[in-house]
Amino acid sequence: MNLPQPWTNARYFRSALKRPWGRALLYPFFSLHPRPVFLLGNQKSGTTAIAKLLALAAGKTEETYLRGFSQHILEDLYHNRLPLKEAIRQRAKFEFSRELIKECNLTFFYDQLRDLYPDAPKVFIVRDPRDNIRSILDRVQIPGNLTHLDPARLGALDQWRGILDNSWLNILSAHYIDSLAGRWVRATNIYQENQSELILVPYEKFKADKAETIYRLCSALALPIKKDVSPFVDIPFQPPGNASVPWELFFGEDNLLRIERLCASQMHFLGYPLFYP
Repeated sequence: MNLPQPWTNARYFRSALKRPWGRALLYPFFSLHPRPVFLLGNQKSGTTAIAKLLALAAGKTEETYLRGFSQHILEDLYHNRLPLKEAIRQRAKFEFSRELIKECNLTFFYDQLRDLYPDAPKVFIVRDPRDNIRSILDRVQIPGNLTHLDPARLGALDQWRGILDNSWLNILSAHYIDSLAGRWVRATNIYQENQSELILVPYEKFKADKAETIYRLCSALALPIKKDVSPFVDIPFQPPGNASVPWELFFGEDNLLRIERLCASQMHFLGYPLFYP
């Protein structure tokens, strides 16, 4: 890859990738990878940390965010107004040139992704819905015990708005906790329906032994282990939430019950016990 000046400067390069005109200038210098490893799952499930450490261990290039996939593009993809192949060509050619691609939103277009990359290895990362939803709300600084979410507060969010408001996925919920629980259920349903094609990594197992989980994932993907990741496992690749707050205090009884009621079937399937049995 021989990029012209000033694109070899990392700051200019990343800045150009954020703009359609910059992408148009850069894309002739990249080729789509024919068989990348995809890491899927819901947002704030540990996907970024696992992708970063996996790439480090295996000596692979990685991408953890599709900058060109705006909420508008995601909605066009979901409603079949835009083919995934065309969206990649127009908006994500650089990211899809990498050897490992982590993008949680691709989870919801799994059928299209599988059709486009039938032989590419795919990993699904899952996290207990109570921890997952708490982490999302921590990230956007929204309490978990509200009786309702002020629309003005939702409207002030950037790309996270499409994660809290999942109406674009036809998850119609009047309550923000129901919307987030519905998103978790949708993602885990995709795993359950396609589990023979996906390598499952529970976040809880990763958290218990991060380095060993990464090495086992390398083995499952037939990737070489080129680097010891032990010194890097506690790097915060994403802004951390406050996992020390118990669920019942963070959500309150009513909202915690909402999560467990909506997620119960998939929690049972994945081995997550109910707090309120």
